[in-house]
Amino acid sequence: MFMKSAVVLVWAAGLVWAGCEDEYTPTCSVTCLPDPQPADTAAVWAGCGQVRSPQAGRRWPSPLVPLEVSPEFNRTSWRGLRRGAGLVEAGTCVRFVQVERWDEPYVSVVPGEGGCNAQVGYRDVPGHVGEVRLHPPECIMAIGHVAHELLHVLGLVHEHQRPDRDQYITVHWDNIRMGHHANFCPVEVDTLGLPYDAASVMHYGPFGFSADRQTPTITPRHPDLPGASLMGQRQNLSRIDLAKVNRLYGCTKHYLGDDLPGAVPYRTWLAAKHTQ
Repeated sequence: MFMKSAVVLVWAAGLVWAGCEDEYTPTCSVTCLPDPQPADTAAVWAGCGQVRSPQAGRRWPSPLVPLEVSPEFNRTSWRGLRRGAGLVEAGTCVRFVQVERWDEPYVSVVPGEGGCNAQVGYRDVPGHVGEVRLHPPECIMAIGHVAHELLHVLGLVHEHQRPDRDQYITVHWDNIRMGHHANFCPVEVDTLGLPYDAASVMHYGPFGFSADRQTPTITPRHPDLPGASLMGQRQNLSRIDLAKVNRLYGCTKHYLGDDLPGAVPYRTWLAAKHTQ
């Protein structure tokens, strides 16, 4: 678990903003997609062509990720942050540790203004500070929100933005609240040899950013899609979430997901990745 220093509450990230988490965020930091006027599928997909995340999937050099927490958080928020980080640490080899060198990249967790968001992945720039913005109490009391943003820090994008997502879900572009279409665009990332995970803590719920909060923005393509009943959950990391982190960070003594239906065995995936 991360540690506490005398000056800051210690607690890592990158370049591309992801987030505007679910219903809690009235504003969005993602600016790569111009909103269609009015929202129509052709315009949205034209904008999606701009969505590239060079930091997505770019892991930190070590599973020991330097992180500081703003002293602006109160004791209750501190406990929520600690529990959320614990969800990630409990099933992986990743540890959020005290910042020791301020001239090297690290993450700063700060109170957000009305939302939960984070920069995605590692950026190899001396002294780069990647921010995780968490608005208390909404973004912290549901500890899955904290875990969600920390997985962005580690390099993971939203599950519903996987390049193969259209095989599993339908995105209803016209139902999405203006200003948030970019959060639904597919992103070219490595799926790490693991199956689609509707139950991922990184997946939006059916009504995420719904314009009227009643019309779904995401629906399963198949009624028997595994995990569909848990879509949008913010309680815990799924088994596939854990396997993703462990594969990305080489946590070979932890769960790698080889027993999951449709998964490419870890060693097979790793060998193929090394030949690319």
